[in-house]
Amino acid sequence: MQNTTYITYGPEAGSYNLLKKNINKQASDAGFSPEKLCELELIVNEMTTNLKTATGELMLCIAEEKNRQYLELICIDNEPSVADPEKRLSGTSPKLLAEKGFECIKKLADHFEVHTMLGWGTMLICRVFKNSDNK
Repeated sequence: MQNTTYITYGPEAGSYNLLKKNINKQASDAGFSPEKLCELELIVNEMTTNLKTATGELMLCIAEEKNRQYLELICIDNEPSVADPEKRLSGTSPKLLAEKGFECIKKLADHFEVHTMLGWGTMLICRVFKNSDNK
């Protein structure tokens, strides 16, 4: 098992803007292409848009799996959770802004998971590989 360190950004003023800059710098320094940097920016925008000001956090790390480098984002929102994440991801529910965000992340990320528990909150996990095989 790999020892991975995450950088955490909470709801402090300006923290998410700092996160966006930090992700761009870390991914750029790791050799991610300009196209991947744009995809990451869109994903981060969608994730931070869904966070509630005082209750969420976003974590990031750059890691490796089978000699393939990736950036992983974990978004935790402690507000009341998504009632039916599968329906949102399938596109069969009414097109609310948050649902479009889920669809956007799913489309851009190489790996995307949604974990939710009513009354607890929602956690989004996504990975964007430096060199994607499936795009």
